[in-house]
Amino acid sequence: MSLLGEPATVFFAAMAPGLDAEARERLGQRVGFHEREEAAGSGRLFDGVREALEELVGLGFDLAVCSNGRPDYVDGILSACGIRGLFRAVQGNETQRTKSENLKRLLDETGRPWAVMVGDRFHDFEAARDSAVPSIGAGYGYGGDEVGAADFRAGSPGEVVDQVTRCAVFMEIDERLGRSRFIGLNGIDNSGKTEFADALAAYLRSRGREVELIHLDDFHNPRAVRRQGADELDAYIRNAFDFGRLERELLAPARAGGRVDVDLPVLDLERDAFTERRHYRIGPDTVVIVEGTLLFREPIDGYLDLRVFLDVEFDEALRRAERRDVPRYGPEFLERYRRKYFPVQRWYMATHRPAERCDVLIDNDDHRRPRVAWAREKE
Repeated sequence: MSLLGEPATVFFAAMAPGLDAEARERLGQRVGFHEREEAAGSGRLFDGVREALEELVGLGFDLAVCSNGRPDYVDGILSACGIRGLFRAVQGNETQRTKSENLKRLLDETGRPWAVMVGDRFHDFEAARDSAVPSIGAGYGYGGDEVGAADFRAGSPGEVVDQVTRCAVFMEIDERLGRSRFIGLNGIDNSGKTEFADALAAYLRSRGREVELIHLDDFHNPRAVRRQGADELDAYIRNAFDFGRLERELLAPARAGGRVDVDLPVLDLERDAFTERRHYRIGPDTVVIVEGTLLFREPIDGYLDLRVFLDVEFDEALRRAERRDVPRYGPEFLERYRRKYFPVQRWYMATHRPAERCDVLIDNDDHRRPRVAWAREKE
């Protein structure tokens, strides 16, 4: 099982170490013949694979195979499973090139500026890194723990489709970012900002970029400061976050081109104490992602090169709060959203109009499959 996915030379050297090269080649031809014969009669795809492939094609993605197997073997397996017609290109291994060399050749021949590698063995993820291509580990395959080396993971073929569509959204953001560096990721409470930001950072790193992720929640003011003022909503708007500290410690020196390499204390909201620390390292080429609520306003807004807004209906945000917060804090916690957080967000939406001012508007009602609802023209 551990040898599945290896080139034939490696496979047969391990399975039949006593044979010389010529004998191994004959053995490989015989094994290949019987394997194709068996596949035609009893081979089958993992459950859901055909449907996932057809869905990807229906969504407009071109499919290709990059394999360590010989072209006739790969083509025979695809034909036996009835899916050969779904693939635009099939790259087998004729001259014992590495998976990395095969992938680079495939990308050159197809002329595609963007791709995602789906696999289940370390060869796949190594090849993806060598070509600066994001990788998705198929956790239902043969790779076992090796899929942990992928940039993203899918537990089922349907989740592969989810991850591919998310990568397509990240590609749109990356293209619009260009050589700029500062991304602001905004949305109402429970719009999925943290999850989206983490995945976007992983995507950008897979493309060879240095990334520093800043969560605005780490810059909350202590409770006594947050509650200053007679009006609860106004107090939250003015005092919830220490924007000045974020600007002074990170954004201003980073924007000025200097290097930032610092440990900062951050507030533990439940303990209301600065008991945790975060390390930030920002160089002149680092992409800086700042994610949080109420973000597209001064002083933070002036530092942003690209603004991304996650659009989620308030009803959906409340359902997410019910799933996430009620088990931990009880059903009464939902009243905080109705009485405080959502009214603040409605004020922010009306006053600062983030959904209109952003460069990329993401429909994130289905966080597994976000989609670009609107994007400003590329410059």
